[in-house]
Amino acid sequence: MTSTDRKAASHEAAAPATARARAVADAVPAGRSLLFLYEPGRTIGGSRPAEPAHAGHVLRALREATEGHDVRFLYGGDELLPGT
Repeated sequence: MTSTDRKAASHEAAAPATARARAVADAVPAGRSLLFLYEPGRTIGGSRPAEPAHAGHVLRALREATEGHDVRFLYGGDELLPGT
C-alpha cells in the first residue's frame, strides 16, 4: 500500500468518527467538557494496532471537527493498562 493509499484509507476511516464527534459536540451545551474514545473497528480484538500515521490523521480530523469545544481524545484502549 502506497503512502497515498494509506492517507486515503485514513481519511475514509475518519469520516464517520468525525461526523459523530461533530454532532455530539454541537449538541452539548457550551462550557461542558467532552471526552471521546476512538479505536478503529478493524483493530478491536485484533492482534495488530493501527499504524501511527493513521492514528495521527484520525486525531487531527477529530480535533478539527470539534474545534471550539473543550474536548479530549483517547485513541485506542485495548493496550492501555491502569496507570499508563
